[in-house]
Amino acid sequence: MIDTFAGIMVFAFWIVLFAGLPGLFLLRLRQAIKDGYRGKKLLFIVLMPLSIGYFQTYRNNPEKTWIYEILMVFFSFCALLTSGFMFFIRM
Repeated sequence: MIDTFAGIMVFAFWIVLFAGLPGLFLLRLRQAIKDGYRGKKLLFIVLMPLSIGYFQTYRNNPEKTWIYEILMVFFSFCALLTSGFMFFIRM
């Protein structure tokens, strides 16, 4: 049972590392380029931490943010499982 839980936590770590971070970054980049943003505004949308630039730009446009919000919740849950793995290692 504990081995299964540890395996799930390790798998969640790999999901966050290789799918979550690049996936959310590419989603922000794709949306900003598709909407025609260039220069500083593009960098603001793509590189601001915690997706602040993305949500400030698209705050009044929920049809463009709902997929991003669902993915953020999923990857946050996986990151929470990953933090459980870190506590498991310490014990």
